[in-house]
Amino acid sequence: VLVKVCFLNSFFRIEKVVVDRLREEMIKLAESDSQLEFWFFGSHDEFTKKAIQFIGELRSALSKSQIDIIVVQDPIKLERYAEDKSNLDSSGIPKGIISRYVMAPRIEGKVELRENRFVEHCRKVERWMMEQCDIVYAYHYDNVPHPANTEIKRLRKKNKPKVISIYDPEFRDKIDLFIAGMEDRDGYVLQSLKAGKTYREIGEELGLTINRVQQIANRATRKIMNYIRCENK
Repeated sequence: VLVKVCFLNSFFRIEKVVVDRLREEMIKLAESDSQLEFWFFGSHDEFTKKAIQFIGELRSALSKSQIDIIVVQDPIKLERYAEDKSNLDSSGIPKGIISRYVMAPRIEGKVELRENRFVEHCRKVERWMMEQCDIVYAYHYDNVPHPANTEIKRLRKKNKPKVISIYDPEFRDKIDLFIAGMEDRDGYVLQSLKAGKTYREIGEELGLTINRVQQIANRATRKIMNYIRCENK
């Protein structure tokens, strides 16, 4: 049975524990399934780069298995860079190891009408890619507000693909301690979000607008990201 796999990453730096866990999960999968497709919509962060490294190792160790690398292409992105040939294949994956390309559907909406919101468009393409897969290896911390966590919740409600969380439990605990040490509204908003409350519910409790609560959450998240960067140096 063919198993399709992709990756979701929240951070550019990763801990050794995360690297080791990713390798273990990929080896476990390859030992149980001999037909695998690993799907990518670009590879520009350490998590997906490590995944590609491990795919190479699996190909060498399991020569009888079918282990393919699939690169998703976006028609809108291809049109945008049609005149700049150097950007047509900007996946970050060496062409020699790619098995084939798959064209994503043309996804258009309000976001696509604005040049400065192309990142949001790319998230739509990633969402489509994940919905084609059976397994998503997700490097994330659920106690940090991040679009990846919203996406993971959405996928888990649908029960497909299966989301396998990859993270360092000890570092997750450190983040919890950092949040607990935050003063005033920052820590309260983050803890409330973690408990499952909506921005509206938090706003009603604090007498704030939804936009103001989101601003506080974003400010608190930036503090956490700075903390993570300092810890990972």
